[in-house]
Amino acid sequence: MNYFIRLFLIISLFFLSENKSKPKYRCGTNDLQIKPKKLKPKFKINKESSLFKRRLDDIDEEGFKSFKIYIDKNNIKKQIAGTDLKSYQDIILNSLDKAAGTLQKLLRIQPLLYGYQFTDEELLDLDLIAWDKSKFGDQALAEKKDMNTLGIDLVIFPIIDEMEETTIAAATPIYTQNTNSQPILGVVYINSLIDFEKINVEKYLDSTLIHEMTHILGFLGEFFDQDFGILKEEKDKFGIKRQYIKSPKVLEVARKYFNCESINGVELENYGGEGTAGSHWEARILMGDYMNGVAYTEEVISEFTLALLEDTGIYKPHYYTGGLMRYGKNKGCEFVYEKCVNDYKINPKFENEFFDYIYSDYDIDASCSSGRLSRTYNILYPYKSLPKDYQYFEDKTLGGWGPADYCPLPGSYEEEEYEAYYVGICSGKETGYYGSQIFYDEDYYYETNEEMESITGEEISDHSFCFLSSLFKEDIDYVDFYSSVVRANCYKIFCSERSLSLKINDDYIVCPRAGGKIKVDGYEGYLLCPDYNLMCSGTVICNDLFDCVDKKSEVKEESYIYDYEIKTSQSILRAEESEEDDLNNYELSDDGICPKYCKHCIENRICLKCKEDYDFVGNAETEELKCVHKDELTVGYLFNDEEGIYYKCLDDCDICSDLESCDTCKDGYEFLNNKCVNLNIPHCEEYDENGICVRCSDNYGFKEIDRSSCYEKEIFKEKYYTKDDGISYFPCSNELADCDSCEYDPIHENIECLKCKIGYVVSIGENKCLSKSKIDKEKKYFYVDDFSIQKCSDVLINCVQCSNESYCDVCVKNTYFIDYNRTYCARKYEIYSYEYFLSDDKTTYLSCDIYNSVDNCIECDDVRHCNGCKSGYKLKRNKVCKYIETDSDDEDEENDNILSYGKNINFSLLYLYLFILIMC
Repeated sequence: MNYFIRLFLIISLFFLSENKSKPKYRCGTNDLQIKPKKLKPKFKINKESSLFKRRLDDIDEEGFKSFKIYIDKNNIKKQIAGTDLKSYQDIILNSLDKAAGTLQKLLRIQPLLYGYQFTDEELLDLDLIAWDKSKFGDQALAEKKDMNTLGIDLVIFPIIDEMEETTIAAATPIYTQNTNSQPILGVVYINSLIDFEKINVEKYLDSTLIHEMTHILGFLGEFFDQDFGILKEEKDKFGIKRQYIKSPKVLEVARKYFNCESINGVELENYGGEGTAGSHWEARILMGDYMNGVAYTEEVISEFTLALLEDTGIYKPHYYTGGLMRYGKNKGCEFVYEKCVNDYKINPKFENEFFDYIYSDYDIDASCSSGRLSRTYNILYPYKSLPKDYQYFEDKTLGGWGPADYCPLPGSYEEEEYEAYYVGICSGKETGYYGSQIFYDEDYYYETNEEMESITGEEISDHSFCFLSSLFKEDIDYVDFYSSVVRANCYKIFCSERSLSLKINDDYIVCPRAGGKIKVDGYEGYLLCPDYNLMCSGTVICNDLFDCVDKKSEVKEESYIYDYEIKTSQSILRAEESEEDDLNNYELSDDGICPKYCKHCIENRICLKCKEDYDFVGNAETEELKCVHKDELTVGYLFNDEEGIYYKCLDDCDICSDLESCDTCKDGYEFLNNKCVNLNIPHCEEYDENGICVRCSDNYGFKEIDRSSCYEKEIFKEKYYTKDDGISYFPCSNELADCDSCEYDPIHENIECLKCKIGYVVSIGENKCLSKSKIDKEKKYFYVDDFSIQKCSDVLINCVQCSNESYCDVCVKNTYFIDYNRTYCARKYEIYSYEYFLSDDKTTYLSCDIYNSVDNCIECDDVRHCNGCKSGYKLKRNKVCKYIETDSDDEDEENDNILSYGKNINFSLLYLYLFILIMC
């Protein structure tokens, strides 16, 4: 028994300690334990052949040529045939082509020095069922056509194999050129247990296969050490043994990327044992690069991986990264050398990489991946144990991602990963699945993504990225609640050479170059802008590694900059003021940061130079400048020679000598009291001393504050109201949105809506028009008649939803119906709980006297169990309320005592039993 008890406790502890989410190991390359062999050439190259001579035209001055990868698919097709994977064959083959095609666009390669060919015997160890002999097999061998003659630089054989569930694929070079270790043949193993039903599986397989093929190119610990001599093993400042890449191009990239001149090596992964360590980048400093050993929510090409391939001497990369690698960028030496958490606090400089509750006014659960490709969460995992060096928090069992030295990186919840790879992505290329990032109280909830997008401005698109935001349209119910919740939102962005802009619904918002919190007109809350140089460091807007390579490899050099036009820029509130640089740091477009028709400016509405044929017009009061076409400045303006600026003359003045007087008024105007006034307004009955019409003739009135015209009152009717006995009229909609008919109430001094426009009804008591569709959906109002409604809570206390003025459907939280009385919702302290029990649906307290099945019961827990009886009755052990005929019933009382004693014995035994279990 002791053995089974201990076994039970150990198993229980295991499940209780199991992580909620774990890093997903993708790569099993090191586990293959295949040692690449150096292959001797089969043929001398026939340099006189027409094929060879044509290929010479492709070799550049540095001796590199275009890269050609040949994938032999015969074997994998044979393996797939007749299996459950048959319906996914096209996905697998397309991913192989996409990965190989992307590497071919990324890299140029040294031409092979000799002719290489492979016989069946040389491929026996690869477990190949078949290979394409008609194209590159024995037939080519018989015809003495080698790889070089055929223009092939690398042969890859894909193989389906059943591997561990946590491994998606593995790859390794099999043969290399005997002179410079250039890989010429490799295999990639694909796990047959891949879940092809998951959303985004194509994207995941694409990223996985380009990762594995890069291993074949030479991204292996063994190559770093033995073949290229660029690997060193040293202890870091904390005494932890680590491996570093110390090749020249990698060091150059690292020093620039991290903004740290003292870097003398870039770490390789030390986590994950022999399967991962040593052949992948260290996730703590390079999380997000596609050559990490575990799958993360985003996979991008970094400059580091391309630099490493360049340092092998075999490849010459095109640096088509798109600037998507943003993790730790420009964070300095501290990011590279120090721990991510010290004294339970994260360095606030690293908030883009590690999460912390650094925004003191909010408790933030939502987050963005460091590259801002995906919406994520701030998650810490409970571990059974953590290495002492990585115990960052007071709770020693809490940590972040293991491969990143347990640093607290944003991630996704395991429940979402059951359905999709790469959850939360902002790109519109996928199936549309992106994990819900919004958790609200049950009383505040918008059901559909479409609703959320319209009121937050969020947009899923090819040019969308993740931003922290609490923006919420200011005219939405409960906006104060919603705008206090920071969410991870996807917004469409635009990058020019000098500015970052976001599209939020129909508005285009320009972020401060240094980043920071900004307000947006029409919205409550704020948007947290990133630094311009972080988001717009790339020259082409792209949203994944394949997108970047495709765009950059296809566009011409002069069209690299993604140009754009935006309608207007909203007011910007900087998180802190920063010193601005010279003119070249600012937008130079018609409709960008600069005001309209401005050529050079230093911030939103401060223009330094107008476009050609435009001149400055100044405002003497506000000191603002705007650019106006010269043709518009011939009449009614005064030029200031000293300032070089035009100023507008007095209103309706054609020629002026100064800004205080007028020399010549417009036609139809007369000079009166230092102003040009029109004294010939039709139907004007009276002018004041300044020549302004103050009263129209009978049956005419002013429209709003306009005093230049008198209108027939017939046009106003019920859609306008008047406060001054018919002198002037104002539209109802000015005061009350969506109101069609209104009148002025002089007693309460407000405008009262009488009728709303079609599709809206008047809310009595609130004096506003509400959408009928919204009212019918929320059920927080009831209809008084066809044109008006009233709020449930106005007539039914604590009622949040109702059918009419006397029937409540849903009570406010923590209030309840009593005995199905639907006219009132009582709070808990108003209910004598021992006389009532809570219904199964938790909405109603029911009277024990009425609804308990035991007759004469007045105290109960539910419909069957009685705890107390009416006066004159006594509760018996069979839970019956029995009428008391005598003062006492000794026999029943004795039985009840026995029953009570029995209960105590049972509990005592239970406690003893539990104690024995624990002690064992």
